[in-house]
Amino acid sequence: MKLITLLGTGKYEETVYRWAEREKSTRFIQEALVEWLQPKTTCVLLTQGARNKNWGACRPLLEGKTNIQEVDIPDGKSEQELRQIFSAIDRVVEEGDTLAFDITHSFRSLPMITLLVIAYLKQVKSVQIAHLLYGAFEAKNEKGQTPVFELTPFVELLDWLTAAKMFIATGDSRELAGLLEKEQNTAWRLQQPNAPRRLKSLANALKKVSSNLLLSRVPLLAESVKSLRPAIEDAQAEIGEHATPLIPLLKQIEQAYRPFEHDDLQTQLELIGWYLERGHVVQAMTLAREWLIS
Repeated sequence: MKLITLLGTGKYEETVYRWAEREKSTRFIQEALVEWLQPKTTCVLLTQGARNKNWGACRPLLEGKTNIQEVDIPDGKSEQELRQIFSAIDRVVEEGDTLAFDITHSFRSLPMITLLVIAYLKQVKSVQIAHLLYGAFEAKNEKGQTPVFELTPFVELLDWLTAAKMFIATGDSRELAGLLEKEQNTAWRLQQPNAPRRLKSLANALKKVSSNLLLSRVPLLAESVKSLRPAIEDAQAEIGEHATPLIPLLKQIEQAYRPFEHDDLQTQLELIGWYLERGHVVQAMTLAREWLIS
């Protein structure tokens, strides 16, 4: 695992960071994260101000526990500097890395830049995001403990964003189906209470519709579209609990596929137009030839 963390210029006070059942008393959350995550490499993003003010005290706490990689970044006071920060993070990440990001001491717009970098790296370098963490000093409890928030579930919204974009652009819902399968598998692997049982059935229904559409299997398409609606209804409660990013798309999915519930010439004509609107030229030409012959 590779930890990417930002160090700022603040006057950091000693506090007890708490993450799940783990606790660590320290001025610098980097010390706690290195102890908890045991990353092989820790990349510390440093402005000149952070290097001068805090790095001298922080670095000795990490030495011998992880490979330290210092990454100089500008302050982020201009668009050009923000692009330089983006590039600096990109340079330290390799294809297929498993990453943990810490944004506790990030400054100004750096949390947003970090999120954009994550979205980029997930797509371009196939990285795995193990953790996105934030130590909320301002949310200390009555015992003086500073909670460390696990923001990783929000990173998963990026996967839903990609899948939603694919569906809206092409009508292909297989990426959405894959995320539903992942949610059910993860819930059962973690032995979560009320683990879902119907998300995979919905995923299978979506994959059948998409496959029939993309392969122009018109006789099978109507049957698969008819089967989709009850699959959505059966999984409705589980979607609300385990796959909430899908909720805004449900109506669009039903509306997109509903015109193809029947296997007749009029449906085939509408399907040709649907293919053309979404750039499926080969399918449109294939079906148009069959429609003309019919």
